[in-house]
Amino acid sequence: MISDWGLYQLILFNLVQNSVKYNKSRDGDIMILVKCKQLKLRDHEHVDPDLNAVLETMIIDTGIGI
Repeated sequence: MISDWGLYQLILFNLVQNSVKYNKSRDGDIMILVKCKQLKLRDHEHVDPDLNAVLETMIIDTGIGI
C-alpha cells in the first residue's frame, strides 16, 4: 500500500500533540517506535521496485488520556 507521507506526518504530530496536551499531571509517557522494513512481495504482486519498504509504526501512550 502506498501512503501519503504528509498524512503520515500529520497523524504522528496530532498523536504527540494530544498526548502532551492531555497529560497535565506529567506522569505519563509516550513512546513512538518506527521501523523501516523491506517489503516482502508475493510472486503475483507488481510494485514499483523503488518502493520496496514499509514503515511499521507503534505508539504507546501511558498517560491518563482524554
